[in-house]
Amino acid sequence: MHRQGGRGGGTGETIKRRRERQRKQHSEHQPSPIPKAYRSLLQFATESDFQPHSLLLTEIRGMAGDHGLVHVVDSKTSWDLKVAESKNTHKIIVVDFTATWCGPCRIMSPIFIELSKKYPGLIFLKVDVDEVPDVTSTWEIRAMPTFLFIKEGKQIDKIVGANKDELDRKVQHYASQSKS
Repeated sequence: MHRQGGRGGGTGETIKRRRERQRKQHSEHQPSPIPKAYRSLLQFATESDFQPHSLLLTEIRGMAGDHGLVHVVDSKTSWDLKVAESKNTHKIIVVDFTATWCGPCRIMSPIFIELSKKYPGLIFLKVDVDEVPDVTSTWEIRAMPTFLFIKEGKQIDKIVGANKDELDRKVQHYASQSKS
């Protein structure tokens, strides 16, 4: 007696077909390597007359409004550019290391945005620990939210946890220090 499909137990599915099906299922569950915020931009860029160099010269108003003056870091390269900007302008960086699944991070997010509007003399960055793990590990972030204060590429202060009053106090302190 001959069984169809070999070891498959009579399903009739060949090994080749099974591998193709598994590969397809696996690829459907893979997260996109492109951050969510940029997927619609990428779609717009590929479906229109979009000029990529225009992004370098102008800020996207819709995204800027959503984040106040907070720059969302989506790669090691964008992190390095902001650190270089900080060194060139002698501005202090305030970084919010966050995660989408973190409840306290969601509570602190609007507070961080308001501080960025109130103190434009500082550079405010937001880093999703799951999106940019190499930056997260470089700065040894172990809990969220963690707020770092960086001057000349070196950490000068740190807050671990959702402490609104301490964040406000330290941002105010470093903003007054950067004016002098």
